[in-house]
Amino acid sequence: MTVRPVRLPEDEPAILCFIWGLQKFENAFEPNRRLDPGFADQHWADVRRQAAERGGFFIAEADGRAVGWAFVVEEAGDLFVKESERRYGFVAELFVEASARGQGHGRALIALTGGDLKVVDSTGKTLNTYHWERGKAYWLDADPPGQMHADVNDTSNPIEVIVVELRKDR
Repeated sequence: MTVRPVRLPEDEPAILCFIWGLQKFENAFEPNRRLDPGFADQHWADVRRQAAERGGFFIAEADGRAVGWAFVVEEAGDLFVKESERRYGFVAELFVEASARGQGHGRALIALTGGDLKVVDSTGKTLNTYHWERGKAYWLDADPPGQMHADVNDTSNPIEVIVVELRKDR
């Protein structure tokens, strides 16, 4: 799998499918998600506007076919952080098709802030609960093939992590 910047207009049909796929997935455990026919187009227009101001899009490809996307927004940290280190990228949206998930890659996670996250499946069933401690690194084994999950923060405090997926040697 490779990741590249979005190429418009040719990537737009795939992006609209990814937006719709993520919305349907999240609706299983967040029933307030819109499933009306106009949602994907409205959302795409909104994120294009946001990206023009301070963000960008990326496409994940496998065998030359788009299998996922990410929408990244540039953010500024708090005033107590040195100005030269305040800028960071926030992954506002990420979706990968089920066929491209669980490819046998483990992940290293570094907690920038602490907190508890639940991992839920597409029905909302809790698969695991993690307690992240600020500044510590964790190893996460590869997900089972085809398993679809979401990370849920049930608190009002954001949890910030860095995740590095390690590529399997071939």
